[in-house]
Amino acid sequence: MAGYFATGAHHISSKTRSSVRPDRAMPEGLIGPGEGEEDFVKRLDVQRKLCEESAFHSVARYPEAVRLIRKRFLVSPLLIPVRKLRSGVSSRRMLPWEGAISWVTARGAWVGLRTNLPRGYSEKELIAHEIVHALRASFDQPYFEEILAYGTSESRVRRFLGPLFSSPKDPYLFLFICSLAFLSVAIPSIFMLCKMGLLLYKQKMFARAKKQVFALFPGVPPEALLIRMTDAEIKRFARCDGIALREYVMSKGGSFRWRELMKRIGEGEGCMDEKSKNG
Repeated sequence: MAGYFATGAHHISSKTRSSVRPDRAMPEGLIGPGEGEEDFVKRLDVQRKLCEESAFHSVARYPEAVRLIRKRFLVSPLLIPVRKLRSGVSSRRMLPWEGAISWVTARGAWVGLRTNLPRGYSEKELIAHEIVHALRASFDQPYFEEILAYGTSESRVRRFLGPLFSSPKDPYLFLFICSLAFLSVAIPSIFMLCKMGLLLYKQKMFARAKKQVFALFPGVPPEALLIRMTDAEIKRFARCDGIALREYVMSKGGSFRWRELMKRIGEGEGCMDEKSKNG
């Protein structure tokens, strides 16, 4: 569960009328670390069944968010259903300042959206953010995930500072630390300085990895590859040189996840070659 502060044919429920159309060139989900093809197909089938439940509606009702996810990550989010959460019982596990939340259960992954949005936030931003978490439901790789999710925001401030609290427990920990201010006002300050230091380190490392991905594979949006990587792989891309990284990528050909990832790379480089010929 994550909250947002203040390949094949795609399935669209018959309940939904929208300008969004399936893009058959894009995969319907992200393959998790260690996940085989059979397990991946089963997980997509679970998502399709969830989309048919009456409590949910299709994310296709939010075409701007869908287009953003497709363009940035080269994946279709149409199998991630949305449920409107009214105040009271349906949103009781959300913090007061959260506008949306992603849930990962045995029934599948879905996004919950408050009926009354926090001031300053749009449905597009909230939905896109939580879709990132839902798409990475099989990863359990939280170190850079909030950076990927907040990267969909149009606000530069939120893109940078949003991942300050990267765990659902962090807000509660912060409130507890603040309650200790009566012992010393320095305690909350030290806590926030530590959190800011960690955020700066993570943002710098992610930026280096993004730069390396762009240098090696300029035809592909860097985020489209980074969202498919584990924390350790993103760190590797931040620390290694181009030659070592190309060798590493070639060595991963036996992985189902990396074969799909390399397909994105190949399609991107093919587009670059085509543009060069036409240019």
